[in-house]
Amino acid sequence: MKILIIEDEAKLAKSLKQGLEQQGYAADYLLDGESGQRRLEMNQNEYGLVILDVMLPGKDGMTVCNEWRKQKITTPILMLTARDTVNDKITG
Repeated sequence: MKILIIEDEAKLAKSLKQGLEQQGYAADYLLDGESGQRRLEMNQNEYGLVILDVMLPGKDGMTVCNEWRKQKITTPILMLTARDTVNDKITG
C-alpha cells in the first residue's frame, strides 16, 4: 500500500515516511494542504491511505478533507492533530 503524508513539520513527515517504509509501505509526503489536496485529486488510485495534519499552511486539513469528500474521493484518512477538545474530535 502507498500512503500519502501531508504534514507541515518536515522532521515529523520524514520520520513518519521512514517508519512506514521500514514496515514495508511506500510513502510520499508533502508539506502544505494545497499541494497535498492536488496530489490526491490527481492520483486517487495511487494511494490507499492519507495521513493528514489538521493545521497546515495554505489550506487546513479539515478543508482539504471536506473538499475531497465533496468530490466523492473515498480514500481513508487518518487525521493528525494537537487539538484535543471534544468539538475538534467531532468535527474531525
